[in-house]
Amino acid sequence: MKLLLTLLLLLPIPALAASATTFTDTRAQTSVAFASGTTTSAEADLGGTNIVGLQIPAAFTGSTVKFSVATATGGTFQTLTDGAGNDVSKTIASSKYVGIDPTLFRGVRFVKLVSGATEPADRTVTIISTPAK
Repeated sequence: MKLLLTLLLLLPIPALAASATTFTDTRAQTSVAFASGTTTSAEADLGGTNIVGLQIPAAFTGSTVKFSVATATGGTFQTLTDGAGNDVSKTIASSKYVGIDPTLFRGVRFVKLVSGATEPADRTVTIISTPAK
């Protein structure tokens, strides 16, 4: 038995490397539009996901984004706040990906983004979200 175990240990073991085909991408990408002359985007249905990031376009004017949330489409939107009662606000820059703490969006179904500046032309921001856990 000892000899068999020793021989097994001498056999080469192939390395297991991760590849793009060994996982399932569960991210959702939702585009929201800011109409020219506005600060608030169209609403997005998160549909059981939590926001983890925003992809900001090259020509985006605002340097901050806040979030307005509701429980129903077309419902009454309220400013998203953290556990201390502070508005959730992210500093952003054009042509950047901005990571966001997904725990802030637990239980949120519909969201609008609120830019810190009026967008002088139509703009589209991509929301990246992952399934709620």
